[in-house]
Amino acid sequence: MLTPFTLFIGSLITLMVMFNSVLAEEAGQMLSLLVFHVVGLSTASLFGFFMKEKADSPHIPIYLYSAGILGVIVVFINNYCFAALGASVTMAIVIMGQSIGSVLTDTLGLLGRPKHPFDIQKMFGFTVILTGIVTMVDKWEFQLFYLISAFLTGILVLMTMILNSRIAICRGTFYATRANYLTGLATVALICIVTGYEFEPLTTSFDSIHPIHWFGGGVTGALVVAGIGYVVPKIPTLYSTILIFLGQIMTSLFIDYFLTQFFSLQMFAGSILVFLGFVMNLWIDAYGSKIGRIKMRYGVTNPNK
Repeated sequence: MLTPFTLFIGSLITLMVMFNSVLAEEAGQMLSLLVFHVVGLSTASLFGFFMKEKADSPHIPIYLYSAGILGVIVVFINNYCFAALGASVTMAIVIMGQSIGSVLTDTLGLLGRPKHPFDIQKMFGFTVILTGIVTMVDKWEFQLFYLISAFLTGILVLMTMILNSRIAICRGTFYATRANYLTGLATVALICIVTGYEFEPLTTSFDSIHPIHWFGGGVTGALVVAGIGYVVPKIPTLYSTILIFLGQIMTSLFIDYFLTQFFSLQMFAGSILVFLGFVMNLWIDAYGSKIGRIKMRYGVTNPNK
């Protein structure tokens, strides 16, 4: 049941990015960020009011609240990387950073995550996943600084997922979502104050931008953060990363075809490879669990017995 739900989160991310990109283009980057966080905070607060979540732990390490700050940093780095490398290269390197970071996080139990030791048998499936990601790139731009920046962005995205999920475990999903948007909003507001950023008249922007672009990004974003906070604690980080990515790609392919009648066979082929690599590793996990249960049932410690 978690698999389709995680894919759905990826679909929501695609919609969120689409709404925010239009708003940023029409209203400016800083205004779009402020609107995104205000709407997201309002949405999370509304859901939290009706959900009445019960806190399991009143004490939360202060560093967990940095997820919202990291999210704002990710937006700015992504903008520069998209401009220098293009969308496909940036997306590929970011997901590589997330995937490799996920393996390390699961293997070492970083940031308070439970350990899921990396089985060497999964190396082939993981290689297939990375090959699929590389296949999606239409044209490579080898600018080392931006490639490294995009890779680190993937690590930061992964960190925000884990930090938010840990708050969700302690205080509830929508509490974590509110905390994410509140710290993000404070960060954007501080940047505007420090830089003396001047906004265009809001009346002009409201007349030219559809309401779905004003509110769509914040609403879908709140659902994304809440969904990640629910999913990430329940499955290995690598699997949640790959499933969310597949949801993003398949939804992007559908939207592109629906809006422009364009279908990228390259993106589709790459997503099939990513899916096959994911299934390979999932099968290894399932097979290993089955063997482990058989050994426990019969008290076998030597696999040759």
